[in-house]
Amino acid sequence: MTLSLTKKESQVLDDVLNYMIDYMQDDCWSSQDRLAFDRIYSKLHGAKKMIENPLPDQVMQERETFYNQQEVEEVAKNHARIIAEHFKVHPDLHGEFAEWYYDFICQNPDLFQSFSINLDSDYIVDWWEDLSYLYDDFDSPYMEITK
Repeated sequence: MTLSLTKKESQVLDDVLNYMIDYMQDDCWSSQDRLAFDRIYSKLHGAKKMIENPLPDQVMQERETFYNQQEVEEVAKNHARIIAEHFKVHPDLHGEFAEWYYDFICQNPDLFQSFSINLDSDYIVDWWEDLSYLYDDFDSPYMEITK
């Protein structure tokens, strides 16, 4: 797709994009929105490469890496919540388990696949063995089953 713009239109578009950069960190934008904006920004500015200043490309690459990491964190923590629900972990501990699971995945990226969830209770067992001392109010990570 080719976009033909006058010099004035190009200046206005640059101004709008530069204005939007400041607001892309607001909570109303998802990480996917931010990544899409960065890609659009890169594509529109790709036609106007600033050879004398490679910094914008470097910044865009760093942002894309950051948003990809944010996406991985979001997906990993969602997987952790699903694992916790499946194995009936107490709801008050879901967030704590999700933090541990994300840290575990960062240390073992080969064990993570964003498109599938490994429903393995060993994750919960390992987390509880590592950090149970932090949860004095809980004898076990699992919900109490009442009849």
